[in-house]
Amino acid sequence: MQEQSLCLLEGLEFCLYHLALKYLIMEKIDLDRWYRPKIDKTEFRKLCEKSDWQGFKHMIIFFLSLLISGYLAFVTWGSWWCILFFTIYGNISNIYIFRYFYR
Repeated sequence: MQEQSLCLLEGLEFCLYHLALKYLIMEKIDLDRWYRPKIDKTEFRKLCEKSDWQGFKHMIIFFLSLLISGYLAFVTWGSWWCILFFTIYGNISNIYIFRYFYR
């Protein structure tokens, strides 16, 4: 009873982490036998390279989609099409709100 109330107070991420940790301890999972994909070391290094371009690319896509959907919602104001574009615009803006403010 107390674990559940603590879990609800701390948030979903803590709750999932707590349950996974509890499962690992109770079931005594052998982490050495856990699935590991077979990836070549050079390919793995290439995948792990840090790149500012990837971040800029995602930001550009995000803000352009926000701008385009907002513009289309504004242009179609007064018709039934505005419901579609305001829904798209609202979902895109909610991604920003939840990703950056509710961590």
